[in-house]
Amino acid sequence: MKPIIICTFYRAPHDSQGTQIEELDLSLSKLGNKINTHNVIITGDFNLPNINWENHHVTPNSGYSTVAANKLISLVEEHGLIQHVNEPTRKQGNANNILDLVFTNKPGLIKKLNVVDGIADHNTIIIDVNISPKRKHRPKRKIFIRNKADHLNIQKSLDDFTHEYFSLNQNMTVNDKWNLISTKIINIMKHYVPVRLTTSRYNLPWFNKDLKKMCKRKKRLYKKAKISRNPEDWQEFCNIRKDMHKHLRSARLSYINQFLTTAITDKPKAFWSFISKLRQDNQGIGDLNIAGNIISDDKQKAEALGNQFKSVFTYEGNSKLPNLNDSPHGKIPELTISLKGVHDQLSKINTSKSQGPDGIPPWFLNRYAYHLTPIIHDIFQSSVDSGQVPKAWNEANITAIFKKGNRAETSNYRPISLTPVISKLLEHIIHSHIMKHLEQHHILTDHQHGFRAKRSTETQLIQTVHDISKYLDEKKSVDMAILDFTKAFDKVPHKRLIHKLKYYGITGPISSWIESFLAERTQQVVINGSASKPIKVTSGVPQGTVLGPLLFLLYINDLPNNLTSNVRLFADDCLLYQPIKSDNDISLLQNDLIKLEEWQNTWLMKFNPTKCFTMTLASRKPTPNIYTFCGQQLKSVQSHCYLGVQISNTLNWTAQCNSVARKAQQTLGVIRRNLNQCPTHIKSIAYTTLVRPILEYASASWDPHCLKHIKTLERIQRQAARFCTHNYSRKPGTVTQLFKDLQWDTLQTRRKIKRLSIIYKMEHNLIDIPLDHYIQHNTRTSRKHDSQFLQIRYSANIFGSSFFPATIKEWNSLPSNTVSSKSLKSFQNSLIQHFNN
Repeated sequence: MKPIIICTFYRAPHDSQGTQIEELDLSLSKLGNKINTHNVIITGDFNLPNINWENHHVTPNSGYSTVAANKLISLVEEHGLIQHVNEPTRKQGNANNILDLVFTNKPGLIKKLNVVDGIADHNTIIIDVNISPKRKHRPKRKIFIRNKADHLNIQKSLDDFTHEYFSLNQNMTVNDKWNLISTKIINIMKHYVPVRLTTSRYNLPWFNKDLKKMCKRKKRLYKKAKISRNPEDWQEFCNIRKDMHKHLRSARLSYINQFLTTAITDKPKAFWSFISKLRQDNQGIGDLNIAGNIISDDKQKAEALGNQFKSVFTYEGNSKLPNLNDSPHGKIPELTISLKGVHDQLSKINTSKSQGPDGIPPWFLNRYAYHLTPIIHDIFQSSVDSGQVPKAWNEANITAIFKKGNRAETSNYRPISLTPVISKLLEHIIHSHIMKHLEQHHILTDHQHGFRAKRSTETQLIQTVHDISKYLDEKKSVDMAILDFTKAFDKVPHKRLIHKLKYYGITGPISSWIESFLAERTQQVVINGSASKPIKVTSGVPQGTVLGPLLFLLYINDLPNNLTSNVRLFADDCLLYQPIKSDNDISLLQNDLIKLEEWQNTWLMKFNPTKCFTMTLASRKPTPNIYTFCGQQLKSVQSHCYLGVQISNTLNWTAQCNSVARKAQQTLGVIRRNLNQCPTHIKSIAYTTLVRPILEYASASWDPHCLKHIKTLERIQRQAARFCTHNYSRKPGTVTQLFKDLQWDTLQTRRKIKRLSIIYKMEHNLIDIPLDHYIQHNTRTSRKHDSQFLQIRYSANIFGSSFFPATIKEWNSLPSNTVSSKSLKSFQNSLIQHFNN
């Protein structure tokens, strides 16, 4: 267990210049590298309620020191700290303030935090600290050593089995066929692939023989000194202990540098696995609170989570199916699977993925694709023609993934299905066949951007922000409703889903196959090798499968029908927004909410009104309108995180930039703690792959134009550059030179390249944003290039700095050779060269 440093601090209210904050900063600086290697907890009364700890924003003119607040935020970001208190700790009259704070240097250090009534005017903060080391002996697993497999005998055995299989399978069911195939594959592997058992090792990989000898000697000297109580013996023990710590640090550094330098290129999965473990935030599933009882046994936890996942299933019963009228869509053609298609699927298998419950590893299917293709093709075609899925393909092991909230609550986990690899291959084939049908008949709603080719959260956000900013530029306010489904993927009722699929023309054997795929499923939760009892799945589309997301999209495909407001869907995220000019517009949005209530009742889905919100956006201080949904008045908010981006009611990006900077700062802190002594190129790779994506997520939709926002983001990269090069000089031009040495562009330049690249993608149909809907080509001849667009006019910066108006201006000024680039890569390279010049 790592040492713990606990600090208690009090800031007097009259410290308006933040002098005491500076003293705290000095004390933390004196800790040196300990703030990276130790567990640090800082608590105290800071008397600064004017800080919004969600976005690190300081409220001006609040009666509290802005100077001290900004110094505290700088301290927190500089040292990579996380603040955990998010509810008032002092109530006086109508004022509810967060005065008492708890900081840690690691997000996972606080397991639970409660604010309870205190004996004085401040509430008491009770924290449950996650510092108890728990070593659990995981059950040993058999691992096939594939690089020692007898390939010739495996190939011969598979070829012999192919002849035997086709002589036996005429009257066999699909289930019998797969039992025969899977049994044979497992037997072949047992005969010709060596096996070893995994071991539970607790010693560190850099703990070499010399260190083990030193450790044993240290223990002997400790026992000797304890018995003799001789000062000389104690001194000898202290010397060897000090020497061992020195050698341990040196061995760890040498191992990490050597391992990461080779793994980054040869074994990238091992590299990121190492980084992930160092974070110490991926804690798995800890103790669970079941009706007030704390359970820690893996078997009991698996049963509890299994019961939780079962409890959310939709009961459909024999209720009458809704009327969908006559289908205007054509019928999906029958699926004929080719040998080449099967071989291609086997050859494309990602061999680093885990095997499914059937025990057949992906590498085996991939390595022997040529020999397996005939029999796999036969069972695939038989399965589709008969509309039956082998029973083993519908048995899933569930991994419970924590979402957010209290880790002890089972409702805060979602189930991810681990199914046989072979069944996913057939799912890919069927998925492709269905998508061809959907695209041919233009069935999928254009409002949906989730799980669709050439679409992403960024394409959704670009169009949404454009619409809203344009309304604001036209002096209209916008009312937005952010709606949240309850356990959407797990609640889809199967009969109604099949009913809708038939309406969309998915009938015949494909419909029967999907019905078998859904209706005959079982699942069991597995935690560290301990499994729950198998549970029959009565509703939902399985997350973790290939077909699950597409089936969900088809089920909610008709949700936007008959709505008059603008609607945006990204998987189960639903957004409505309506420009408001009169009370009639308010009524239109309210009526749409009523229609969605009717839709959920008809199709047995469920919105969660307590997690649904409204927001009124306006260029000036907006006045929220009142809306009701599912029998409750919706809460109006000033900002909300939609698809990972903070949208505020004035559409400025202060909250987003602060939120992004805070998350990036925390991740940079992880790198600082764990890779401090690594070479520059390792640090640089860690920054560009772990931190910079946070700063650039969907940035084309919110690229800030305000200098303060730009500086907020650039500050993180400047800190990263100093860390990577270990150069903390404050001489003018130092950071600019560091960027050149590291070959980094500024974040502002990178966002500009990203925005221009999206326009290029739109021009060349590489992204699904309808070009003609937003911009028009300029027919006049230009000296720059022939792909000019008409500039979009605007009256305010909110719209003028949004994606299309800002990017068109930059696009039109590009040189002709850049715009005429033959590929996206060459276009981006030309942009970099153009900007550098």
